[in-house]
Formats: sequence, structure tokens, C-alpha cells
Amino acid sequence: MLIFWKRLGGGGIGALVGMITAVLALLGIGIGFLYTTSQAQARIVQFPTLGASALLNQNTGSTVALEGRIVGVPLFQSLIAYKYEQADRPSSDESVRWSTVEQVRPPLQVELSDGSVPITGTYTLSGAITTLRPHDRQRYSGLENQQTVFVWGTLRQEDAGPVLVAETIHVGTRADYLEDQRIMRIVAWIFIALGVGLAALFTWIFTRFIIPMAADSTSKRQHRSTRRRR
Repeated sequence: MLIFWKRLGGGGIGALVGMITAVLALLGIGIGFLYTTSQAQARIVQFPTLGASALLNQNTGSTVALEGRIVGVPLFQSLIAYKYEQADRPSSDESVRWSTVEQVRPPLQVELSDGSVPITGTYTLSGAITTLRPHDRQRYSGLENQQTVFVWGTLRQEDAGPVLVAETIHVGTRADYLEDQRIMRIVAWIFIALGVGLAALFTWIFTRFIIPMAADSTSKRQHRSTRRRR
């Protein structure tokens, strides 16, 4: 086998290492996506979407979900909560890298059919968020007033009424969120399938070419050694 590796050379070894790395990367990404999306969906389906009046009967620390319209004060153009990023070069460049400069997460309100609920916390934004580019090296992505959102987080009962310490604000409905998770699971399985397929290809190449080449090299070496002894 050592002779084979010598014959294979640095380029061949690099190709094999690259293939193994690609297999592990595809499987890792796929399994990671599958795990996180499955966990997220499992959490969401455990609790129903509540109205403002129903929150009064929930205990502090309960995980709850709301679906309504988001309301806040515009802070940058039409955005009421946003992430501001800068590019290291003009964004027309395909290799551009975006760095987060600022994340603005002010208190907001979710308007429901039977009232409104204050929203606070260092929530994440997902779904069909709005993206603004005032400059080719600047990007603002966030929420606009009156967008339909699906919000979940931890309830906190205060003297003035319930407050939701939001974990995620998803632009869209609950059904939209679950559909996004379903698509992500499909993508995860695609990555896993590619990883398994590449692993099968690598196994076939190894057994079809690498092992026979190593065995042939060993056989020739033994044959030359026998001839010299004679």
C-alpha cells in the first residue's frame, strides 16, 4: 500500500483527501439542516397560535406563538427592525463578503384580532424579510410596518399585561413557516443523498482501481525481489 501512495503522488492523494472532505461536508450539512429543522418544527407543532385574551391564562415562562400584524416605528426608511451589513467590496462582485455592522431589535407590537401584544427581546428575523440597498456596499434587511408575522417566544406576565420575549419573528404565516421548514428538510435530504452518492463513488473507485493498483505494485515488487535473489 505504501508503494501505491508513492505512485499516486501528491496530486492523487490530494484528490482522495478532497473527495473524503466533500463527503463529510455534504453529510454534515445535510444532517445539520435536518436536525435543526426537525427540532424547530417539533417545537412549533407542540403549541397553538394564541390570541391576546388567551395569553392572560398562560403562566410566565410559557412558550407561546402569535400570528398577526407587526407594528413599530420606522427606524431606517420603512424598516422597523433590521440588520445592517457592509460588503468588503462592491456587491456586484460575486465573491463579496458581508459583515454585520449592527442589529436593531426595538420593542414592537403584534396586532391580533382581539388586541395587541408587546414584543421584546433579541429576536431573530426570518422568512420574506425586506432588503434595502441604499449603496452597493450596504444592505439593510428587516421588518416593515403591518407585515403579517408568525412570532414565538417566552411569555412574561407583567402588571400592564402579558409581554412576549420573542425568539423568532417570521415574516409570513404559521403555515408559511412550516412550509419553509419542509423545504429545508428536502434540501437537507438532497445534501445527504449527494454525500452518500459521493461516498459510494469513492468506495467504487477505491475497490475498482486503488486496491488493484496497490496489489499489482506489491506483486511486481515481490517478483523483482525474487528474480534478484536468483
